Amino acid sequence: MTAGLNFVLRGGFTVMLLCAGPLSPARAASLVSPSRGLYDRPIEVVMQTDVPESTIYFTTNGKPVTIESGISNKTIIEISTSTILHAAVYKNGKQIGAAQTHTYLFPKAVAEQRGGGFPTNWGMNNGKPVQADYEMDPEIALAPRYKEDLLKGLRAIPTVSLVLNTDDLFETARGIYAN
Repeated sequence: MTAGLNFVLRGGFTVMLLCAGPLSPARAASLVSPSRGLYDRPIEVVMQTDVPESTIYFTTNGKPVTIESGISNKTIIEISTSTILHAAVYKNGKQIGAAQTHTYLFPKAVAEQRGGGFPTNWGMNNGKPVQADYEMDPEIALAPRYKEDLLKGLRAIPTVSLVLNTDDLFETARGIYAN
């Protein structure tokens, strides 16, 4: 496993940097364990809080956590594929402390990702749409000949996880990818 560090940006979105060593978690009302990072096997994630008479809400679909969007009937979940976990503590209808964002990456899932649910193009270039391509070349990613080297490489490269709204990433007028 590789440890990580979150930086909270304007608007409450989080940038996660993975690095090779333990780091102190950001101060929040909830504690998530194990922490963000790279994993090769399914993990059991435990969310807990020391705030009395409070409830932990979480999402695993990449959307920010609120009472309305979150799940609250579990504090232990299994994660077996690349997942963005948002967790926050609520008491009397109000969020207590900072929400936490943890990105769990599974190199095998990264090698097989296809970009489902993301935009089909990345804006315009010379008046023509630029077709989106989220997947690794299947001739390489799925070839038994390259499998082990590819997974080793995915574990070895520095990884940055940007967690933000899809429009803030891809929207043509303001998205960071298009601009």
